[in-house]
Amino acid sequence: MNARRCQSSRHLTLLGSSKLQDRQTAMRKIVSFSLYNNIPLYNEGAIENAELVKGIYPGWTARFYVDYTVSADVISRLEEKGSEIIYVGADNLGPMYGRYWRFWVAGDEDVERFIVRDADSRL
Repeated sequence: MNARRCQSSRHLTLLGSSKLQDRQTAMRKIVSFSLYNNIPLYNEGAIENAELVKGIYPGWTARFYVDYTVSADVISRLEEKGSEIIYVGADNLGPMYGRYWRFWVAGDEDVERFIVRDADSRL
C-alpha cells in the first residue's frame, strides 16, 4: 500500500491507495466520489457508478475516498470494477466531513482532468 499524506490539513491523513499508478505514467482523468458511513443507498450507488464510468467516460477512472466504515465487500466490488480506492483517516472531524473528500482530487498533481460526483447520483 502506498501511503499518502494530505498536505493541506494537520487533521487528516490519507492512509493509502489500493491502485495508485506509477507517477511516470500519463496524466489521468478521474471521476471522484466520497464514500463513508456504510449506507446502502450510497454503497450501491458507488458500485453502479464504478461500472458506468467505464462506458460513459472511456479512459477515465472512478476514484473513491473511503474511511474505515465502508465494508470490505463494497471496497472489493469497487476494485473489481477498476476503481481506485483512497483510504482516509479522519476519526475526529465529525460525521459530515466525508462529503468533502471527493474534492481533494483537485490537488492531485497526477490528474489532468476530473469530475466530482455524489455517490448516490448516477452518471
